[in-house]
Amino acid sequence: MSSMFVHRILPLALLLLLVSLTWWINIKVEPGIRQATQTQRHDPDYIMENFEAVSMNKQGTLEYRVNALKMTHYPDDDSTVLEQPHIIVYVDTVPSWQVKAERAEVSSEQAEIFLAGRVSADRLATTELTPATIVTSNLTIRRDAQLGETPDPVTITEEHGVTSATGMRIFLKDKRLELLSDVRGSYAAPK
Repeated sequence: MSSMFVHRILPLALLLLLVSLTWWINIKVEPGIRQATQTQRHDPDYIMENFEAVSMNKQGTLEYRVNALKMTHYPDDDSTVLEQPHIIVYVDTVPSWQVKAERAEVSSEQAEIFLAGRVSADRLATTELTPATIVTSNLTIRRDAQLGETPDPVTITEEHGVTSATGMRIFLKDKRLELLSDVRGSYAAPK
């Protein structure tokens, strides 16, 4: 019987032990692999088309109105990508800026909006200011500071002139521009 045990039962028992050990290791390791794979992937959790949304400040006053052709949200970094966004910025409940871009990425908690492609920002006319159109290739809007900025070339067109520069800051609340370098302009006196 000892020869039968050594030749038939012992190998079978060792094989059964090996299978059981492999199954146990697989159960312990697989959830970690699945979780690591899911956290490394950048897959959207929802997509919306032709949408409009509004953003209010802490006092309940309208800050931004956003619409876009498509919005895609990614849960791994809580970012949102917008295709052909149109953003209206309100200052003291009055629409002050209209910004359009080919694409935008909104950071986690909506702290920053990165506009890319051809970006056009229109300063709307007020009793104190004439309308102006700013064209650039990239623009970052920092919501808490109500600041837009770019290091790229910009062109500003107003009723009586055109100004170009490299780099710019837009102080949205004050409706003020700061041009950073290589400023050139032309001005035609009103008739």
